[in-house]
Amino acid sequence: MAHAPGNVFFAGEHAVVYGRPALIASTSLGCRAFARRLSGGKVEVVSEAYPRGAPELEIPLDLARRLSGGRGLRITVRSGVPPESGMSSSTAVLVSMARSVLGQGADGRKLFDLLLPYQAGIHGGKASGAELVSSIFGGFHIVRRTGRGLAWRKIGAKPLKVVVGYTGIRAPTAFTVGRHIPELMRRRPGFVKGSFARIGRLVGGMARSLRGGDVARLSALVNENQAVLSALGLSHRKLDHAISAALEAGALGAKLSGGGRGGIMFAIGGDTGRVGAAIAGKGSKAMHVALGGKV
Repeated sequence: MAHAPGNVFFAGEHAVVYGRPALIASTSLGCRAFARRLSGGKVEVVSEAYPRGAPELEIPLDLARRLSGGRGLRITVRSGVPPESGMSSSTAVLVSMARSVLGQGADGRKLFDLLLPYQAGIHGGKASGAELVSSIFGGFHIVRRTGRGLAWRKIGAKPLKVVVGYTGIRAPTAFTVGRHIPELMRRRPGFVKGSFARIGRLVGGMARSLRGGDVARLSALVNENQAVLSALGLSHRKLDHAISAALEAGALGAKLSGGGRGGIMFAIGGDTGRVGAAIAGKGSKAMHVALGGKV
């Protein structure tokens, strides 16, 4: 059995695909995978979230075949991360699957290189690999794409408790990463590049605030980041309602996380019970989650 956490973007979703830094964090919600050798050469992936033969299992099945070494293998996946929610459920699945076969102590860099093509396939052919860093290493990281691939740096910050609001609206990353932003980039390149530059500047401030435990400053930057993402057309009516409700209930900061157009938001600061109740009152599922913990 192997475990891998999900991921939340504090800042940098979408911008990281285009060379800007992102600030990411592992979540206390994750995925567990159980590997079992089978007689013969049959390879299969069994998931509670999808029926056998579902299209969503095609790429995990390709990975299982790679991991099988030509021998029979069944990998059973049990995820505590809602699928297509913006918490990198698919990445947690891939990492837990690989570790269930290779071992929990498998080399992290090699695991990243192995899984990046599979993550890109799930994301519509283009992916930074940022979420893999959270699922493999845990904690908080600043990540950035370079000419040689993705570089990452862990920042020393204590785990942070937040309230996550899951809208229940599945938000396939392949659409926002693979279609929406590229189309917007073609139509309004200056606007998109300027927005991504602004997000890049926010990342450094958020990292300093996390290290220093300055929740008030961190929250202000979170709110600014949400405004940029909304202007890019990445928010959603239900996300906006949950964010507004959280702030009205006393949260200091709130933003969407991940691909957008549904999925999740998170709120920091304030009375978490009251904030969670306000989010739930707008029809989203409120989850109390710790960010930045160890794997």
